[in-house]
Amino acid sequence: MPRDVHVILTTHWDREWIQSYEEYRYRLVRLFDKALDILEAEPELCFVADGQTVLIDDYLAVRPANRERLQALTRAGRLVFGPWYVLGDQFLACDEALVRNLAIGFAQAADYGGAMREGYVPDSFGSVAALPAILNGFGITSANLGRGSQTGRQDRSQHLFWWQSADGSRVLALDIGYGNGLALSYPDIWANIAHTPATPALALEAAEAILAHQAPGFPTNAVYASAGVDHMELRPGMGAILAHLNQALPDTFFASTPARFLDAARGEVEAQDIQLETVAGEMRGDEISPMSLQGVLSTDMHLKIGNRRAELALTRLLEPLNAALYGRAYDHADVIRHAWKMVLQSQPHDSICATNDDSTMQDIHARVRSVNELAQLASERLLHEALPEVSAAPPALPELVLFGGWPGGGTLTADTLVRLPQRLGAARYTVLNNNGNAVGALSVLAERQMDLETYYAADRTLLRLNVKENTAKADTATYTLARLEVNLPAASLGFHTLQLEDAHANPSQFPADDTHLENDLLALDVAQDGRLMLTHKPSGRISEPFGWFEDMAEAGNAYDSLRVAGDQPRYSFDEARVTSRLVRCDAVAQELLVTTRWQLPADLVGWDWPARRVWPPAEVAAQRSSELVTLEIETLLRLAAGSERLEAVTRLDNNARLHRLRLGMYSASREDVVAGGHFSAMTRPWGGPTRPMTDWLRLGDGFTFSGAGLYEYEARAPSSEVLVTLLRSCDCLGPAAGVNFEDLRSPLALGPHELRYAFGFSDCAAAAARWAASYLSPVLAHGSPAPMPALPQALAQLEHPALVLSALKRSDDNRAWIVRFWNASDKALVTEVDLGLPAERCQRVMLSEEPTGTRTPELLAPGRVRLQVDAHEIVTLRFSD
Repeated sequence: MPRDVHVILTTHWDREWIQSYEEYRYRLVRLFDKALDILEAEPELCFVADGQTVLIDDYLAVRPANRERLQALTRAGRLVFGPWYVLGDQFLACDEALVRNLAIGFAQAADYGGAMREGYVPDSFGSVAALPAILNGFGITSANLGRGSQTGRQDRSQHLFWWQSADGSRVLALDIGYGNGLALSYPDIWANIAHTPATPALALEAAEAILAHQAPGFPTNAVYASAGVDHMELRPGMGAILAHLNQALPDTFFASTPARFLDAARGEVEAQDIQLETVAGEMRGDEISPMSLQGVLSTDMHLKIGNRRAELALTRLLEPLNAALYGRAYDHADVIRHAWKMVLQSQPHDSICATNDDSTMQDIHARVRSVNELAQLASERLLHEALPEVSAAPPALPELVLFGGWPGGGTLTADTLVRLPQRLGAARYTVLNNNGNAVGALSVLAERQMDLETYYAADRTLLRLNVKENTAKADTATYTLARLEVNLPAASLGFHTLQLEDAHANPSQFPADDTHLENDLLALDVAQDGRLMLTHKPSGRISEPFGWFEDMAEAGNAYDSLRVAGDQPRYSFDEARVTSRLVRCDAVAQELLVTTRWQLPADLVGWDWPARRVWPPAEVAAQRSSELVTLEIETLLRLAAGSERLEAVTRLDNNARLHRLRLGMYSASREDVVAGGHFSAMTRPWGGPTRPMTDWLRLGDGFTFSGAGLYEYEARAPSSEVLVTLLRSCDCLGPAAGVNFEDLRSPLALGPHELRYAFGFSDCAAAAARWAASYLSPVLAHGSPAPMPALPQALAQLEHPALVLSALKRSDDNRAWIVRFWNASDKALVTEVDLGLPAERCQRVMLSEEPTGTRTPELLAPGRVRLQVDAHEIVTLRFSD
């Protein structure tokens, strides 16, 4: 039976990779210049611009005169962009980043014929389990996969299947694997492509191969054939090639798009009642067909941590603050949109995965640093401008306002820099809450003269300035920079007003020494070998030993971790010299400094480059060197008063090459480990390869870990060890970069590292997610020279404990407030939601913020509603005046 072959003329465009962004943009301009000429000359063709709209900006910044030509082709459906803003890595971008990626992509494509309505992710290094739900939230009902998509499938010969999220959302998924994109165009990209024209004879040979090997995997008459790979330009004469194939073969070949193919395939499936397999879960391969490229979760941890900090700065601070202060201060909607674009521009997979050479990595690091600086400054200015003006006769001690907390997250433990708009008379103060209870301390760090630049400078910038104190300036013309430490029990997301009083002796109520910390909820004990034990005093639960380190040889590259044959783990509790000492004990916090001095091999020896050219990843024959270096690891353990978590800051200066350092903990239970996912809690079995996580892990015994930017863990059986990667030192890109570029330098992870994480206990996945959110969410404080205005103290409150808040922000049209949350349980429930702001209307909307038109929440009071939430459902509510 003749088949309808949808030929997808496309390219895959890495904005930066083995060349810099500007070098690739030079190539991109040439690509689109040629594509516009070809498409205008050959009206039967269409071209797919890799599913991302950022290429429009990149091209028109250089060729603004071609805007109308571009728009004409896009509006005719012959040049297709989107639905994404960038084609990013999913596991290294948070759930809200995926939503913003689609939202910005759709918005940008609106002026160019609209976005392609297909979940186009053929080159992503795996796909998250919630992607069908996220795509459905934008009206997208199909997905195009390429890597890792075999997970859980029974019939791997079939290219079409239903892919379903935990909430029941599903998409029609296309999987033709990776590396099939040469059909009909370049017969061989590993040659001088300038002299390899797509001749009719070669194209016929490729078409016959498609029909023989690929077409049988489609239960529909429609067949998908991709013609385009990394950075490949559209070639002239493809219309004639297709015409030749239609004359030579009984099948029909025509230029199409992924969305048109999947629409046609869906029509056949529904009309003919074709039964397709239904698959659930994440797409990262399985034991039968493991996925490579998993090492990217731990390549260049500095970048991973900076990226997650930027996401948190937007979703947990700037966006909620802008929403809470709407109408009171300078509106930051456009600034936030710009900041999100900066974040997303560092999340294409080869960017955020750190699979670039060193010079390109410096560019990415600079971009991530810039967005963090922007988010911090914008947040500070927002809060400052909402407070009263400086008074001519300020009170002796100003009030403080702190913004932070997270619904259901427990105690808000803040240690932050604060600016006060006047000189203070002492070096240290006690901090009180509204009830007059001591909740923290303020320590003066520096004074700075008020002027135009200091007014607009970020607080940390002022602190870094090397200036002499100017005591001649008036008290009201001086900024005081201070360290603010507070512990606020059961703190909601909102504004918390604090008072200062003269410092007084306030010792800790609990004992502490060189091996012990304690507050009213937790007790920590440090063994001589450095292993930690944590007791949850209310329940009597005691953790298994944790906080130790494991080190192993690393023979891999930026894409993949490779083990050295015969190499065995080294444990700090077996080999290192560990000391601990109490460095603080007062009413605010207790702190211990644990120092681990460890003799480790300096490098790998006994191998050569060909031995490392292992694909897919496997073991490599090599040995760790007999030369040793001393790795000194300092970990500051902090237990704040009233806090439900033990916080840790680990600092080290890595001077060993080609090794992987991991943080270890034991589990008393062999129940499955639960890891933070995208709008979900991912339950995974013991054993197998390293796995991704976002923000938190919960072991079967309730012991819980959280760390921002630490994305890789392994649950090792049968030893019941759970290991979180802190750094992975590799020295080349590896075979995935291509035969000519695999030996390019990549980060060795040498030099200083700072890693922040926390431990505690939780009763369920939702509690673990909220606990981690409270720990990771940044806070912001400022001094006020006059009594505070009334500010909302409890925002986006979720009544039911199974719900986890994901976002509080202004709507994309800036006419309403958006509250988004997800149900961590497998049961439907009824809950109340309180925005905390006066809103007279509320409606359910999609992730795209378009109305659903169904299941309108019941309005109980201004800003407060009751609604039903389905199992694992992602809910977005729009509140308006």
